[in-house]
Amino acid sequence: MKTTASKGSWNSSSTGDLELGHKVLKAYQGKYDIFGTLRYRPSDVTVTSEARNYRGVVETFLVGGKGQMEISPKLFAVASGELGLAKVHLRSIDGIPNVDGALEKSGVDLTIGGGVSYLVLDKIAVGTQLHLGLGTYKSTQFGVDLRFLL
Repeated sequence: MKTTASKGSWNSSSTGDLELGHKVLKAYQGKYDIFGTLRYRPSDVTVTSEARNYRGVVETFLVGGKGQMEISPKLFAVASGELGLAKVHLRSIDGIPNVDGALEKSGVDLTIGGGVSYLVLDKIAVGTQLHLGLGTYKSTQFGVDLRFLL
């Protein structure tokens, strides 16, 4: 995960996310599925600004849609688009208790993503995902996707 903002030098070391989706439409001979989604994405960050250092979390809450297209009976292409809110929580690590308020601003996040998913078992799929986020904080997230289908 890579996160940047308009002020300071930002570094992300890790991220994870939890997504819930509900199938809302099956289209074109059952080869396309459309899902409504909710996703929570916290990212661990360190920030340097004006010779001060901070550690914290960027929490992003997203709502959107995901499309899934069958390539073969067990392989699917996935694309998504989401809109949400990013909120930052920072803590000074240099001994001075005050945090620069401009670094902790909340804002809008628009994320697009895509990847592939392989059905390993009847209700479990694994794959890769790439998400690009624009807005108050810019983000790039690449990772492994594990899905449980109900």
